[in-house]
Amino acid sequence: MAKGRRGMMLEGWKFSIYLGIPLLASWYYSDPERQKMSADYWRYVTYPANPNVNMKEKYIEQRKQYEEQRKVYSEQLRKLDQLAKEDDTTTTADQKGVWSSLAFWRRD
Repeated sequence: MAKGRRGMMLEGWKFSIYLGIPLLASWYYSDPERQKMSADYWRYVTYPANPNVNMKEKYIEQRKQYEEQRKVYSEQLRKLDQLAKEDDTTTTADQKGVWSSLAFWRRD
């Protein structure tokens, strides 16, 4: 731990972070519109189906939707594979790494 004035400033900064993050998160997530949006998005509460709904038809409909989504997904994967094969013309020597933009990391 740093001593003197710098140490007090560091401790003050850490204390403000320890208090600030939970306070800001509490303020942000306590908004009723955000809570409603989160509950709708994540579907935290799912109530039982209406007794007047035919569950067999509902299951068949969901199954059809799932199959359609799988077809679209597999077609997208097929297109991505084709694009990857077309773009695979570069060699590994031409490719740059993640850290290549940093000056001290270059191996020239």
